[in-house]
Amino acid sequence: MKRFCSLSIALAAFTLPALAVTIQYGNTFLGVNPHGHLNDVSGAPSPFPYIVGLTRAGVGDATSPGCLCEGWGVSASLSGSSFSGGANEAANGGPFGLSPVVFNAATASSFTSRVTLTGGPLQVEHFYFPSPVPDVFQAQVRISNLSPLNTLDDVVYRRVMDWDVPPTEFNEYVSHYGVTAHLEANGGRVRFASNNGFASADPLSGPSWLNPSSVNTDFIDLGPADHGSLFDFALGPLAPGATHVFNIFYGTAPNEVTALQAANLLGMEVYSLGQNSATDPAIGEPATFLFGFNGVGTVEPGDSPTFPIFVDPTDGVFVFVEPRPRRWYDPPFADGFMYELLGGAKFTTFGAPPAPPFNPSTVSIYDSSNNLLGTVAPGGMFDLSPYDLSKFYIKGIAPLLDIASPGFAVSYPAFLDWTGVATSLIISPILAAPIPEPETVSLVLAAGIVALGVYKRRRAS
Repeated sequence: MKRFCSLSIALAAFTLPALAVTIQYGNTFLGVNPHGHLNDVSGAPSPFPYIVGLTRAGVGDATSPGCLCEGWGVSASLSGSSFSGGANEAANGGPFGLSPVVFNAATASSFTSRVTLTGGPLQVEHFYFPSPVPDVFQAQVRISNLSPLNTLDDVVYRRVMDWDVPPTEFNEYVSHYGVTAHLEANGGRVRFASNNGFASADPLSGPSWLNPSSVNTDFIDLGPADHGSLFDFALGPLAPGATHVFNIFYGTAPNEVTALQAANLLGMEVYSLGQNSATDPAIGEPATFLFGFNGVGTVEPGDSPTFPIFVDPTDGVFVFVEPRPRRWYDPPFADGFMYELLGGAKFTTFGAPPAPPFNPSTVSIYDSSNNLLGTVAPGGMFDLSPYDLSKFYIKGIAPLLDIASPGFAVSYPAFLDWTGVATSLIISPILAAPIPEPETVSLVLAAGIVALGVYKRRRAS
């Protein structure tokens, strides 16, 4: 395993790709285009003799055979007029309704795409990175209203994909889970769902299906047929300067049982499984392919360790303004963190993320004078109330940073509770260094800022 603690490695790993990229997490390879949709069209990346969409090593690709039918789209209304934009290579001929100016950033295991729509003040960011579960990529989706004055109404995000699972491409079983429970009529955000993986990525194109029994309901092992998944999520209005945040997942598993376990561990509210038709679909070997979402139902950012609260860093430090207690907070991965409350509030509880799916580290807790207060095992809670602290440290996360390893650790969300009112919560990463004296924290941060850029993963409002 490789420990990420080298500034030179960080500089070498960070690139600005002009074309699509293929990223790896364990046995899973994901081909992502500059606008955030799958099926790498820049050419067959070594060692694959085919276009990569969602590939499992030793099995093959499950989204690119036959047609490059995978994509996303978003629509909204401004002053009664609707507009949309998105990208799908096959159904829409590539990007549509998007500005030609695209921001990309990549490492061997992560990819950021940021685009803006031409029809209205809307920005869409997809940030792909390894989830806490082996072989499953996660992507945080951020849809932002760029207008300082106008509210956008009826924001809808669509994701559509055609399963073509080897070795029986064009003849697979598809399952949908969580649709019924999260329909708009049931208080969720699913406006429409079906098995039409060939649909347009434009939400304004309206609903469509290949099999009417797949519409707005759960189903298991539908098929075998040539089909996929279509999901429309109604996100509601978006105030000036505000952002909608949710997660999507693309991954692979050796069988159905493992895929279902991954969906449960990651808290997926809505998801689809694709399986070949050469074996019993209840087993789903030699691989089951997985596509899912969270943050599209009743779960809000901070409610769970798999959907924590993020912010963009300022000079390597993460500042949460007017934070709420009893929430999970998560900056990029590091060896340790300093947590500090401003405004007079005092910490009462620190909670470690559970293992699985997170890194199984037992961390040590220190006060601001470097006195060891105790240790916390995975999933444990530590009572800070006797210490009257507005600042404390944790150390010993021990990240294992090897993208080919199923144990690649990418996240350490923390549950934080406090008494009083906090004006800000500050989280300062500590990279591969001893617990510093309080006056030296800024020096540690300065040395790690570039390295943190590589692991500036999920970001949320």
